[in-house]
Amino acid sequence: MILVFISFISGMQVLIYFLIDKLKLNISKFLVLALILISNFVVFPHIFVPKIETVRANCGMPILGIYLGFWIFGNLAALGTYVVWITNISFKNKI
Repeated sequence: MILVFISFISGMQVLIYFLIDKLKLNISKFLVLALILISNFVVFPHIFVPKIETVRANCGMPILGIYLGFWIFGNLAALGTYVVWITNISFKNKI
């Protein structure tokens, strides 16, 4: 489920980049990347953290996996999308 969410965020990132280029908005693509990276560290993992039951002892390993999944795979996907978009645009400008 987390990888589907990360894929959705990458798709939204491509859509935002497309709209910025198509509408010639004065918004930096790096700003969009920075917002996604910050969200991967702070906002998105909280969506998937399960409720903690206080009745019995709980292991923190699933929570650690969720955070590391967003920190590693989410940030790699965001950075990869950014690099591919920037290099694709610079390649089109050279032709």
